[in-house]
Amino acid sequence: MASELSVETVVECLVTDKMKVDAITFEAWVKGLTAAEAMRYKEPEIQRFLLQMQESGSDMGSKHQGEHQDYRWRNARKLVWQECVDQYQFFEWMTPFLNEPLSFRTQ
Repeated sequence: MASELSVETVVECLVTDKMKVDAITFEAWVKGLTAAEAMRYKEPEIQRFLLQMQESGSDMGSKHQGEHQDYRWRNARKLVWQECVDQYQFFEWMTPFLNEPLSFRTQ
């Protein structure tokens, strides 16, 4: 009796938007900073954004406002950290293609 072989095929697909290079993160990468250092490099930008949110946001009691601001700060830093990591991965992926520009055509 012949045994049947089964083959399992796994296909992964990742769909993304076009990658946009963040100038501040790129500058940090060129300077040799790590992604964590790049995130700290961007903290003034985060602070400006959160200040704008606070000025345009609803009026909370002073007791809860500090806690809410801390929560926003932590979440904003996490988001910027992930963005920096993604950008650094993109820069590392792109580096070989910069040495051979014609290879971009095959990507």
